[in-house]
Amino acid sequence: MSEPVHIAAIDAGSNAVRLSVARAYSALDIEPLHTERYPLRLGEGVFVRPRFSEEITKKAAKAFQHFREVMDEFGVTRYRAVATSATREARNRKAFVRRIKWKSGIRLEVISQHPEGTRYRASGAIAGGHGAVDDHAGP
Repeated sequence: MSEPVHIAAIDAGSNAVRLSVARAYSALDIEPLHTERYPLRLGEGVFVRPRFSEEITKKAAKAFQHFREVMDEFGVTRYRAVATSATREARNRKAFVRRIKWKSGIRLEVISQHPEGTRYRASGAIAGGHGAVDDHAGP
C-alpha cells in the first residue's frame, strides 16, 4: 500500500474563503484533517461596482498567505483553489488572481458558472470524501 497524500481545497466564494485539508489514502478513502473559514465577503462590493477594492484584495492576499502556511504545516502536496461568482464578475479579477499567486504562491482558478452549479465545489469534495482535488501540485 502506498503512502497517503495530503491534499487541500480552497473555495473562494462570495461570502467566505474556505480551506479544507485532508489525508487521501486512495481516491475513495479520504480523511478530513482541518477546515477553516475566513469571512472575507468578496461579493459585498463587487456586485454593486464590479471591481475588488484594494482593501479586499489585501485582506484576500493575507487570508491566502495564511492558508499557504496551514497547507505547508500539513505537508500538502496537491491542492485545488477555486473562485466563484464574485471573482468571475469582478472586472479586475486577473489582477486579483495574480496578486493571490504572488503573495501566497497559490494558483486560484476562476470557475465558470456551469461547473459551479453542477459539480462538487472544491471544499465539498474533501468534506464529502471524493478525491477530485488534485489539480495543482504543492509549493
